[in-house]
Amino acid sequence: MMILIMDDEPMAVDALRTILVNAGFPVRSAASCAEAMIIIRNEKPSLILADVNMPHRSGIEFLADLKALEATKDIPVIFVSALSRKQDIQAGLDAGAADYIVKPFSYDDLVERVRKHYSPQPPHKPAEEHPHTPHVPGSNEAQI
Repeated sequence: MMILIMDDEPMAVDALRTILVNAGFPVRSAASCAEAMIIIRNEKPSLILADVNMPHRSGIEFLADLKALEATKDIPVIFVSALSRKQDIQAGLDAGAADYIVKPFSYDDLVERVRKHYSPQPPHKPAEEHPHTPHVPGSNEAQI
């Protein structure tokens, strides 16, 4: 499962992609919220790195859309933004972001935070219960 980078700034996408690929993560990118939603529907990512300042819809609105859908509500989102005021960071976390990284960031800090929230496996679903368990010969159950 991959990491989706959502940012409308090509240089930011390139920087994030380079760091993450060099750290061994599979990466896709989207330049808009609409493009990100298409990718999410087709290839549910393990983690999303999103800018807060996006054209047409903010990263906060995008996150609200994700949290409203059963299929996407559990995908962790890390905001990566130049908005560094305490109230901006708190707004992102209050919206449901797993983390908030302020630009500029260090390579090590980004990779550490991504590793904390990235899971290469889809969430484990419990095995279906089978109401009729077949009888195993030699068991202590009475045979009829």
